[in-house]
Amino acid sequence: MSFHLNLRSLVYSLSDALDLVGVDELHHGKRVASMAVDIARTAGFDEDELDDLFIASLLHDCGVSTTKIFQKLNTELEWEGAADHCKRGYELLKTCDLLSKYADVVRYHHTPWEELGQMGLDRKITEHANCIYLADRVDALLSQHAGYQMVGVRDKIRDTIIGMSDRHFSSVLVMAFVDASVNDSFWLDLSWDSMQGPMLDWVRKGDSRPMDYDTIRQVAEMFSTIVDTKSGFTRDHSRGVASAAALLGSKCGLNENSCRRLEIAGLLHDIGKLRVPDHILDKPMTLTRDEFSIMQRHSFDTFAIIGKIHGMEDIAQWAGDHHTKMRQAGDKGKLSLEARILAAADVLQALSQDRPYRKARTLPEAIEVIDGMVSDNQLDADVVACLHENSHACWEAATA
Repeated sequence: MSFHLNLRSLVYSLSDALDLVGVDELHHGKRVASMAVDIARTAGFDEDELDDLFIASLLHDCGVSTTKIFQKLNTELEWEGAADHCKRGYELLKTCDLLSKYADVVRYHHTPWEELGQMGLDRKITEHANCIYLADRVDALLSQHAGYQMVGVRDKIRDTIIGMSDRHFSSVLVMAFVDASVNDSFWLDLSWDSMQGPMLDWVRKGDSRPMDYDTIRQVAEMFSTIVDTKSGFTRDHSRGVASAAALLGSKCGLNENSCRRLEIAGLLHDIGKLRVPDHILDKPMTLTRDEFSIMQRHSFDTFAIIGKIHGMEDIAQWAGDHHTKMRQAGDKGKLSLEARILAAADVLQALSQDRPYRKARTLPEAIEVIDGMVSDNQLDADVVACLHENSHACWEAATA
């Protein structure tokens, strides 16, 4: 089985997920990418390098899962431990053949220039990492001046960056930033209305190419790790859902191709949870109505993110429907078999883990809960009947 995908579309859509970590502060990665390319072009980087820099910029915060760390990175210019997420991002990218070429740049994107110069790294790694670091700190400074017109605070920001020249940032890149940021367009183009068009043009110009199942599975596993790390209660949840869904799918009669795509959907089904604030995910009591509404929208965000990737529309639909109850669908034909299987696998795996508001259930206890959800017309009776017949195997897959 293979996918035919545009790498730019894949990275851009997944960067949407990374940007959700900011909750109300969206598009950080895209602003950093926009500024980094402007600075690099002004500094005289080769045009063929700018594409790699752009992709690395979109992925630079893949090591950040929690709202708390995101907010700290964007409200404090320097702090001990700021580079921890760089190492984590590096480790994640190294597990993914398709994206591993960007790992070193992400690893060093918070390393001061005076240290980078002593490491003996390839020129491209040091310059790209430092360019992202500079653009990232400019965006952090902009965040600190929220509510002000960007053009109005540029002198303060430029003075701060100039003061960090040679120690934190290459003097060449600082001068390129100073030259590029003289223009109002440098700052005005950071608004989402201005950025969106050129970025989508960049995506459309990318070439689609065949990618095998193992390649896409690596990408999906990487992002499932980012999602599941957001809360200490959800470790390996997405992998368990993916394994249980693929097994249950085969027992329900799906062919191998559909089961593999269902596995990818399981790995990505909760990607929209990156937008849910940490305190809601970890709340040890019943959520308020507003908190529950915020939690529930994660399946919509999942669909919105994956649905932009041409060639994965079916996966997006299954993942987006994993919380749609049977009674909401109206009739079985309006909810795909894959979505119904994914919903059952999601509940089974979740019940196997501790949550802040309850302890993990045993298999018999989990089956009792699931049967109750069938009676309440939340889960599909036929899928759950198949789950009954294969309960031990599905439980092992969900908890392995």
